Amino acid sequence: MVKKLIKHEFIAYLRSLLPIELALVGIATLLRFIQIFENDSTGYSILFVSAVIAFVAAIIVCIVMTFIVSIQRYYKNLFKAEGYLTFTLPVTHSQHIFAKLICAVSVTVATLINVFISVCIATAGEFTVELFKAAGYILNRISENIGAGNLTFYIIEFVIAAIVALFTEYLLFYACITLGQTAKKNRVAAAVGIYFAYYYATQILATIAIMIFSSITFSHEFMMAVSDFIDKNAKQLLHAGSWLFIVLTAVMGFVYYLVSLKVMQKKLNIE
Repeated sequence: MVKKLIKHEFIAYLRSLLPIELALVGIATLLRFIQIFENDSTGYSILFVSAVIAFVAAIIVCIVMTFIVSIQRYYKNLFKAEGYLTFTLPVTHSQHIFAKLICAVSVTVATLINVFISVCIATAGEFTVELFKAAGYILNRISENIGAGNLTFYIIEFVIAAIVALFTEYLLFYACITLGQTAKKNRVAAAVGIYFAYYYATQILATIAIMIFSSITFSHEFMMAVSDFIDKNAKQLLHAGSWLFIVLTAVMGFVYYLVSLKVMQKKLNIE
């Protein structure tokens, strides 16, 4: 049943986002086609600038709409009128969250890939070739300095961290929406308010923590020892820092998931 639920989610996403994704590729192709006739005329300049503006606007619309549709799918399908039918399905609350999350992250990644492909299409030619050459040169230099193995692991860790962060970010939005639906009125406003209250609270706590840490006086010998330790173990510390970020982000995501699950189980309030 969960597979069918995920399939239904993807179909809903395709209906909403496929035209926008195709439009982005179309505008990128048009922009590249215009560049074939490059010249110094005013007419070409106006046409080219207009196409570039349209392309940038299409990228922004594509990314923003992916986010909006992902949030709408969670809210409307679970807490609006559709929820009465959704929760009659033989699927647990946890599976509903899981299905929404998998689809949202997958579609977001697909959108980012489509944006990258569109940029490559729009800039196809010498610029793209030089860009890839520059990226290859930089990676080769980094590989020479830190080793191919370390570079490979850094890339893997970065990808894992980005994916975990994306999952966690959506889970945060889900938690805010789930808490917001417990309000009797203005549920969307309540969810937005909860999100910003949480954001500012974390910023204040982080600032206080930094101020406390900065106020602690360390001896010169201690600071020199720390600096020496970092210099000698920079590669290992970077790996450790990456995995610490991944673990802490995953833990926060799990907390957001538990908030959504428990509120949904005990205080479900379909509009």
